[in-house]
Amino acid sequence: NRKLTQEKLIEKNKNITVPDLGQSDQQFMKKAMDVIEKNYSNPNFGVKELIFQINMSYSVIYKNFIRLTGIPPVQFLLLYRLEVANKILKQNRNNNVTVSQIAYQVGFNDPKYFTRCFVKEYNMTPSSIIYMKHRGH
Repeated sequence: NRKLTQEKLIEKNKNITVPDLGQSDQQFMKKAMDVIEKNYSNPNFGVKELIFQINMSYSVIYKNFIRLTGIPPVQFLLLYRLEVANKILKQNRNNNVTVSQIAYQVGFNDPKYFTRCFVKEYNMTPSSIIYMKHRGH
């Protein structure tokens, strides 16, 4: 089950969803995802805030994320933000939204850092997605 979950998250598109787990693991991931979904747009939200809101120790949260997703919570949060940004970019059908606006919207303080992370993850710039959509591709 763990191997399947890890493989799901390592896929090219990295769709971050609550995997098919046992009840206690499901409860943990649901709680973590609820907190992340409510706070990802806050640039001050990080693993410390996740720990506080879930009310578990860092080591327990870290071990659970590694065991259930194969990646540490800080990387999970980054990938979640990038996935949300990717969806926003793909839904954007006009050129009125800038990469900077989207970066801030998903909790990045620095649009250049956002772009570097995005390129590393998706092998294309965020602006190229806007351009493709604008051109109708």
